[in-house]
Amino acid sequence: MKVLLNGGIARRGMGIPSKRFCDRISLRQIDDGSNGAAMAENMIWAEVSISINYGPELPPAPSLKPLQIPASGLDAIDRNAVPGGPWRLK
Repeated sequence: MKVLLNGGIARRGMGIPSKRFCDRISLRQIDDGSNGAAMAENMIWAEVSISINYGPELPPAPSLKPLQIPASGLDAIDRNAVPGGPWRLK
C-alpha cells in the first residue's frame, strides 16, 4: 500500500504506520513547501493519503482510495475536490 502523509500532523506520526505495517506499506511525505513537480508525482503515486487538508489546489490523485483525516472536523477538506468512490463523503 502506498501511503502519502501530507503536512505536519501526518509527518509527526510517520513512524507509527511503519512499525505497525512493516514492509506492507511504502510511505512518502509532502507539505506546503513541496515543489509542484514533487507534489504532483507523489499525488499520482498515492493509494492512501493522511492529511488535515484537501482541496482543488492539490494535483490530481487518480489512484487515491481512502483519505484519512488525523483530526476532528472537516473544515479544511473541500469535499468536491476529494476523488470519487464508494467511500466519498457526501
